[in-house]
Amino acid sequence: MQQGFEEVRLVRSRQELVVPVGIYARLHKEGLNDYEGRPALFIDRDGVLIEEVGYISRREDVSFIPGAIAAIRTFNEANIPVIVVTNQAGIGKGYLGWESFEEVQEEITAVLRSSNAYLDAVIACPYHKDGIGIYRLDNHPFRKPNPGMIIFAAERLGIVLERSWMVGDMLSDIEAAASAGLCGAVHVETGYGKEHRKGVKTFQKDSFEIVFEKNLFEIASMLIGRMAGSQWSRS
Repeated sequence: MQQGFEEVRLVRSRQELVVPVGIYARLHKEGLNDYEGRPALFIDRDGVLIEEVGYISRREDVSFIPGAIAAIRTFNEANIPVIVVTNQAGIGKGYLGWESFEEVQEEITAVLRSSNAYLDAVIACPYHKDGIGIYRLDNHPFRKPNPGMIIFAAERLGIVLERSWMVGDMLSDIEAAASAGLCGAVHVETGYGKEHRKGVKTFQKDSFEIVFEKNLFEIASMLIGRMAGSQWSRS
């Protein structure tokens, strides 16, 4: 059962969390006012932006992957929205709560802000087949490799999917990007990347490009060039 897909919404007028059905969706006020018609960069969080430590729940455990902050700032300067789409099975399984997730997100936001960088939006899905309570649900449409989080963000913000890219460390990130109709995806070696590289190399889908790189920083300039190559008409 697809619980509450249409009920979940991003609030543009103020920074507010609206999670009537358990999906975390936040639009950051530092972001652009108008996303309509723009391509976006979708990224996984753990293993792409911050180090993978396993169900992170404390701000003091936040450690950015080298070069990630500079990469985010580069996309900000190019007016390309950066949207985090992250599975959070730890919440679904009861290992941590949304308060802990928020604490980690606040630290990420603060560190980025101190470097003149920001995330435009963060979407998180806690549903899992081994979840507890309402979060016990197999194959939720928002949980990667399903494309729900990407499609949700695109529909609410007006993002053009066919010009957008995904950066992830797991096969499920790449599969979600392909299912959502993105132009392509970058598989990085950080996080679980080295473990998933073989599986990603065997994944194929027509008209979907997969690029392999070490980390987010190494691919930033190329991605900006690709997305700017079919640049939107708005400034």
